[in-house]
Amino acid sequence: MSVIRSVHEPHVWHTVDEWLKERPELAVDVYYPRLGVSGDLYFVFTMGQFQQLVTDANTRFQWVHPAVITVIRPSVLPFRGFVNEHFIGEVTSALSGKKWLNVSLGNPYPHPGRSTVADDVDELAKVLRTEFIEQLVWVGEEVDDRMPLPGQPWDEADILIFRTTFDDRRHAVDQR
Repeated sequence: MSVIRSVHEPHVWHTVDEWLKERPELAVDVYYPRLGVSGDLYFVFTMGQFQQLVTDANTRFQWVHPAVITVIRPSVLPFRGFVNEHFIGEVTSALSGKKWLNVSLGNPYPHPGRSTVADDVDELAKVLRTEFIEQLVWVGEEVDDRMPLPGQPWDEADILIFRTTFDDRRHAVDQR
């Protein structure tokens, strides 16, 4: 079990490095709590991409609030592929009866992807056909359903959450 970690903890870097060695693709959500908008979703395939993403996240809106970064392993969104009728059939069959399904566009960092939630497999099929045809996506049950409530611990087997810091924020305020 875990709590939200700091970007400075070696565990964060070690875990991401191990996950990338095991399977070189991770979904990464960068969220700025005080902005009042949803986070940006990215896909990273190398440790260098991940390091650059964290650096960029730490400086992008440093004057507002540190970023909360959620790293998601492929096992959380287990269906990955280019959307065509065969893919749609496989995914809807495997997820039959499930609710709150997530479709994430697999753009590599630094290009943000996007994510959509469908209520059920019928809506999922419609969304895949109308919004994602011939694009690379990850599909699975909605990630937020696996996230803890604030202050609750969770298992880091598939999801790692950490914050960037205010270290550079003081410098930015001094420069105004």
